[in-house]
Amino acid sequence: MVLGVMAVGPYADLTAAQTRVAALEGEQASLEGAVEALQSEAERLQDPAALEEQAREQLGMARPGEIPYIVTNPAEKPPVPVNASPTIPPETAQPSLVDRLVDWVRGWGS
Repeated sequence: MVLGVMAVGPYADLTAAQTRVAALEGEQASLEGAVEALQSEAERLQDPAALEEQAREQLGMARPGEIPYIVTNPAEKPPVPVNASPTIPPETAQPSLVDRLVDWVRGWGS
């Protein structure tokens, strides 16, 4: 019985270590996939045409004498600022909680 109780701690450590190993193996596999993707991208960028394409698309670069154009679609309506709140017309505005409480107390005293 004593040996069984003594084996519980090491068994828990073993299962925790096995779980950690499995998680690390999964992470290693995903990282190896990322490395392969980056290596293929680096090989692709060895081609001058692919490198020029990336420079034009990502950096907006142009050859000497070229005039780059950026075409954008104008917004239908101006964007609403993030911190702006919709305004409530005064005729539909509700009295504040304090005003309602004061009115209730006044009505209660009468």
